[in-house]
Amino acid sequence: MDFSLLTQVLQELDANLSGGRIDRVSRDIRGNLLLNIIRNRKNFTLLLSPEREMPRIHLLSTRPERFPASSGLELYLKTHLGGAAITSIGPLNEDRIVEIRCSRTRKEYRIIFELFGTHPNIILCNGSTKILAVLHPVQAENVERPLQTGLEYTFPRKGGGAAGKGVQERPSFELNDLSPDESMPVNHAVEQLFAQHAEALNESRLRKELTRMLDKALVKASRKVASIQDDLLKSGKAEELRIKGDLVLANLGSLGKGVEKATLSGPDGSGTVVKLDPRRTAVENAESYFRKYKKAKAGHALLARRLEESRGEVSRLEQLGDELHAAETFDALSELQKRLGSRGSSGSGGTEDAEPVSITSPYRTFRYAGWEILVGKNAEGNDVITREISRPDDLWLHADGTSGSHVLVRNPGRAEVPQHVFLKAASLAAYYSRAKGSSKVPVAYTEARYVKRPRGAKPGLVTLLRRRTIIVAPEGE
Repeated sequence: MDFSLLTQVLQELDANLSGGRIDRVSRDIRGNLLLNIIRNRKNFTLLLSPEREMPRIHLLSTRPERFPASSGLELYLKTHLGGAAITSIGPLNEDRIVEIRCSRTRKEYRIIFELFGTHPNIILCNGSTKILAVLHPVQAENVERPLQTGLEYTFPRKGGGAAGKGVQERPSFELNDLSPDESMPVNHAVEQLFAQHAEALNESRLRKELTRMLDKALVKASRKVASIQDDLLKSGKAEELRIKGDLVLANLGSLGKGVEKATLSGPDGSGTVVKLDPRRTAVENAESYFRKYKKAKAGHALLARRLEESRGEVSRLEQLGDELHAAETFDALSELQKRLGSRGSSGSGGTEDAEPVSITSPYRTFRYAGWEILVGKNAEGNDVITREISRPDDLWLHADGTSGSHVLVRNPGRAEVPQHVFLKAASLAAYYSRAKGSSKVPVAYTEARYVKRPRGAKPGLVTLLRRRTIIVAPEGE
């Protein structure tokens, strides 16, 4: 949000909200701050979003679902600003800094929102400049501008990362990008503008993720083709084994036990060195060569079939890459994601970093500290994990309040799941959900015995008879 656009938004906010009262303080699933403000019997929902990729402030046309848990700053705002009157809203220091002045019971407060840097920040000060609470505290050690409770708030140094009027750290947005109707309020136009940007951002993220998945799968499939070709080269000696068996049979009279090596002549008169087992008769040695020949021939056929399949997989992945390049909409990318997820190439192995060991099934499989963690790829995969694979003592997890993957920690020994394994599974549930862009995500968990699918419900829809919740940071592979 550049300075010019921010100024227009704040002018309209000041006109609409000054004189109103803060009725409720909450946050949404992405951790954005929501202020419900009542003025002249009208309800307004003001969004203060410190999201790193697109920090913004504007009114919302619809009130989003509230997030049940509370951060330290949110709790402080609830305690001290509930019922507070808004006296003014405007920019500070001619920079992308917003100040919301409030008063309550003869006390003055200032909500300061900094919309710049790698971590946009929200700070609550008293009527002067003393910091009462801060969303992202900055410790005093070796920093130019610490932000901690009890310290005095100071403006950032111009040109020192604040990005004022002339410096842009993120894509710049202008209202004419939307060509809104002249009667459309600025805040409504900005809401639409950022909604469009969020859609484009989600599309970009999905495209990058699909590109990464395809590149990884293509490298793996190509390596598999090379490996099979090498094995095929080695298995090409099958015919040589048959010839040696025939030579032994043709020379039974001259071969007996105790012979380790013999030079035998074939029909063309050329000599071939044949190794023999001195403990066996000539017939037994011939039979041994024929058994090895049959095994090598069968292996050669199997390898040839595997090579054909692997080359087909490489071709399919290359075709998906072409389709990815041509895909222009989020829906097209989502459809491509389903196809890649349901027909991707196999993986193997696993480490303490919880690397996926398979991408062919409707769920991902991770190995972590000796435990198996399953993560659904789609509704069908979630259904398979929950209804077909899970056992009563398995640990079941899912991001709370949003759509996402069902996660299952297999527990065949009915042991207590270690804390570090539980936290890893919870972070995977957060990562493979719509809330993966948030810094903290609530994750519901319970034993699989308490997860039920209502009769007639669509795949992936369940109810929990018992549940607990943990707040974790999203973490993928």
